[in-house]
Amino acid sequence: MATSLEASTQLENTGQIELECQLVQEQLITLTTARSELLREFEQLISGSARLLLQIQEDASPASERKLHKYEAQKRLLEERLTSLETELREKAEKLAELDSKAGDYLLKVSSSGCFYRGR
Repeated sequence: MATSLEASTQLENTGQIELECQLVQEQLITLTTARSELLREFEQLISGSARLLLQIQEDASPASERKLHKYEAQKRLLEERLTSLETELREKAEKLAELDSKAGDYLLKVSSSGCFYRGR
């Protein structure tokens, strides 16, 4: 049978794992929302590109050239932001999987030690 100190430590560890999981899940939700917004911006930019390219073909003035360069710069910036968010999402998903594994290992350890916690 586990001592009260061991039970207290196990409860602390459980709380820490739950808190970490919750924080990572919240970060994933925030990143997923940001990614959706960026994708929407990117799609709007792409949908406007056909119109812009047609205007530039019809009007070879320096103003049209500037519009094209501005469009390309916006597109690159959005692509970089999307790539960065995808990387961050992948890292957070890996962290969540790691925390899930830790929680599973911890639950296995707790259940095999004979100390069960009935909280909340």
